[in-house]
Amino acid sequence: MTNEQRFFLDNVKIIMSPQEKDYYVVHITDYLDSIGVKWEKMYKPNHLTVGDYTFVILGKDYRNDWLCERKFALCEVDKCLTDENKETKRKIENKEFFDNLGADSIRDNLEYELGIMCKLGVKEKWLFIEQCNDFESIKEYSSGYEMKQQTAGQRIYATLSSWSCANRYDFRIQCLPNKKNFAKIMLVKMFYYWRNEMKQQYGKTFLTKIKKLKEE
Repeated sequence: MTNEQRFFLDNVKIIMSPQEKDYYVVHITDYLDSIGVKWEKMYKPNHLTVGDYTFVILGKDYRNDWLCERKFALCEVDKCLTDENKETKRKIENKEFFDNLGADSIRDNLEYELGIMCKLGVKEKWLFIEQCNDFESIKEYSSGYEMKQQTAGQRIYATLSSWSCANRYDFRIQCLPNKKNFAKIMLVKMFYYWRNEMKQQYGKTFLTKIKKLKEE
């Protein structure tokens, strides 16, 4: 582990959405605890209003820079893409909020979340899908529900391929065959985003400089 990585892990705090149910995130919180990384599930009024995870380090909250949406399996993604929840429908119908996003209309809950991230100007957006081998394998997923001659997997694959484009919602997808790797890989993504920002602000010797600023 480099000095930069060690500094990051010692100083970062992971912020978690209150919508993340405790019994679905034990593998995440256990890993963070095991390596001594701080985490907090924030509640109103300081909660995450969009996305599931972000981070705070050296006094800066990165929720407007870096956000991650986590789905525990493809079945949850499929549910998001066919959500009939009344509250979701109400939010989706607020079409004025989504002007100029390049979509004719907002179709479902996941698209609603991605649309808000774009409106907020979030710079790096991630969709993590646990219990999924890789992106291409999504096409093989079957739920028994077909639409427009597509299986559930083909529909999910086509939708995510379209939405992830830079001229739509511009987000990245990380598939995780083993859900226990979620926190580890998420920290890697966070670290390199933060490291790039520090290098841009302070140059290659940023660690020495921010250590001095922290001591002042």
